[in-house]
Amino acid sequence: MGSLETLRVFFPSSVELWEAVAPGLIAAVIAPGEERTLRLAPGPLLARGGPLTLRNPLLLPLAALGAAVGLAGFLAHAPRRPRRGGRGRRAGGGGGGGGGAPAAVAGAWAAAFLYFGLMNAAAIFTHCLLPLPPSQSASGPATDNLQMAGRAAAALDVAFTGCSSLCLLLASVAGAPKPPRWAARAARAAPAWLWAPVCGAALAGNLLFPGARAFLNEAVYAATTLAAAAVLFVNEVLPTPRGAPGGGAVRAAAGAAWGLIAAGALDAPLRAVSGGWLTAAHAAFLACDVAFLTLSRYLTARAAGRRAA
Repeated sequence: MGSLETLRVFFPSSVELWEAVAPGLIAAVIAPGEERTLRLAPGPLLARGGPLTLRNPLLLPLAALGAAVGLAGFLAHAPRRPRRGGRGRRAGGGGGGGGGAPAAVAGAWAAAFLYFGLMNAAAIFTHCLLPLPPSQSASGPATDNLQMAGRAAAALDVAFTGCSSLCLLLASVAGAPKPPRWAARAARAAPAWLWAPVCGAALAGNLLFPGARAFLNEAVYAATTLAAAAVLFVNEVLPTPRGAPGGGAVRAAAGAAWGLIAAGALDAPLRAVSGGWLTAAHAAFLACDVAFLTLSRYLTARAAGRRAA
C-alpha cells in the first residue's frame, strides 16, 4: 500500500476533495510506489504463523520512540499526590497558569503525553504489523481477520491522536492567565474519560459504519490536531519572550509542528533519495516525536522558572 492509498484509508473525504479541486496536486506531491516490507523468518515467536511481513520497517523505531516520549512525558508531568505528613507538590512538571488549578492543568498536559504514546503504540500495528484494507495479502478468513484488526488499530490510532490533541488544547486554555470558567473543570475531568467516547466513535465509524468513517476520522484526527496547534501557538509560543524559561524549546516544538504540516511535500524527494524506504509518513512521525519532546522540555523549564520566581 502506497502513501496515497494510506491517506485514503485515514482521510477519504480530504483526498477526494483534493483530487476534485486540484487533480494534479496529489500526483505532484505524493509519489507513486508501494511501501517497503521485510519478511521475517519463523522463529520461536512465529513458529505457528510462519513468516511475518513487516511493513514500513524504518517507521517502527520512530513509532517506538514516540511511545517512549509519550510515556516519559506522562511520568514527568503527571500531578504528584501530597506526601503523608507533608505538603508535597501539587502539580507535576506541567505546572499551571493563572487559572488557580495547577493540578488539573498538569493532569491535562500529562494525559496529552499518555495519549500520544498510545497513539504511537497503535501506529506500530497500523503501519507496520497489520495489513490495512485494501491489502495485497491473499484472500481468506485469516486475512479478513487481520484486515479487521488493522482497521481497528487504525481507529485507535485516530482516536488517541484526537484525545491527545484535545488534552493539549484543554491544558493550554486552562493554564492561561485568565482562563474561561469551564476550562479548569474540563481539564480536571475530561482526560480520564475522554478515551471512551472518542475510541467508541472511532471504532464504530471504522468497523461498523463505513459511511461515517470519512467524517469521523477527519473530525477526530485532523480537526482536533489543527485546533490544538493553533491554540498552543497563540497561548504558548506568542506570549513566551526570547530568553524566558523554555522559550527555545517551545519555539522548537512549533517548528516541528510546521514540519509536520510540510511533511506531505517531502514524500517524493524522500522516496527518491532512499529508494522508497522513507516517505512523508516517516517525516511526519519524526516531526511529532520532536514536537512532543521539545514540548516536554518547555513545560519542565517553565515550571522550574515559576518555582524559582
